[in-house]
Amino acid sequence: MAVAYLLEQKGKLLMDCYGAKPRLLPTKVMKETTMPKATLKRVPEGHYLQVGKRLYS
Repeated sequence: MAVAYLLEQKGKLLMDCYGAKPRLLPTKVMKETTMPKATLKRVPEGHYLQVGKRLYS
């Protein structure tokens, strides 16, 4: 699992692989912030299966 950790003067941004589950630190900042809505839909079965279906169909 990859984790990104960005430092700024006002706080820190922590996220999982591919930017999933973003969190702002300190937690006070996270509670005060409204996260933007997702704009891109995720592939439900995952991109590996989607590519495999195209290659072997």
